[in-house]
Amino acid sequence: MILSYYWEGFKYASIVRFLSEYHNIEMSVRTLHRRLADYGLSRRKQPAPFTAVWNAIREELRGPGKLAVRHVLDKFISALL
Repeated sequence: MILSYYWEGFKYASIVRFLSEYHNIEMSVRTLHRRLADYGLSRRKQPAPFTAVWNAIREELRGPGKLAVRHVLDKFISALL
């Protein structure tokens, strides 16, 4: 149960609430965090290296959805400026 909620992307507080309301399992957020750490799971993400991101964007721009990708990138860059 915990893992399915985790993989669906729910926040820790939501997972604890779901466990309590739907499964009658009482657990603190800290305990949940510790259990997930025991499984080797964490929501902390290391930032992707710039070159990996750039290569992924270049690859997408070569594919059939390149116009949509360009449109999204144009909007993103405009928001930054």
